Amino acid sequence: EYMQSKKVFVGEDTSTKLTFKLKRKITAKGKRAEQAKRERWQRSGDIVTDTKLGLMWQDNIKAKTVKKKWKSAKKYCQNLSLGGYSDWRLPNYDELLTIVDYDRYDPAIMQSFKNVASHTYWSSSQNVSDAKVAWDVYFLDGDTDDITKFYEYYVRCVRHRQ
Repeated sequence: EYMQSKKVFVGEDTSTKLTFKLKRKITAKGKRAEQAKRERWQRSGDIVTDTKLGLMWQDNIKAKTVKKKWKSAKKYCQNLSLGGYSDWRLPNYDELLTIVDYDRYDPAIMQSFKNVASHTYWSSSQNVSDAKVAWDVYFLDGDTDDITKFYEYYVRCVRHRQ
């Protein structure tokens, strides 16, 4: 059994914050689920691999320090050389959502990831109704939104494991 605090923003006014404590009891079934989650995600150096989906994720110090505009973020991933691989790319929206862990907060990302800013990360997916915006994931709590491509946000690259 453990306690976890969460901050929640209420309504449109983000200055209004509500903090509450969440008490959760981990059962044997819950322990098995946590173990399965840990086994799915394997870390090797600066790369985290999702063994279920076959995706390899950048997780070096730059994953929590590099901020780019959307177009530059795509180019950054295309030019990334990490772990002996040079076929990195900016993840699409669905791929980026696979690394969110909604059981965690600040950051809401799978536990194998060590280099994460609890902030907004770009996806390569554009909003189909407005080419000026792209989808993102906010890793403080796992929330998503579409934002103007001209802002600078964080970049985490992905590649398919061969």
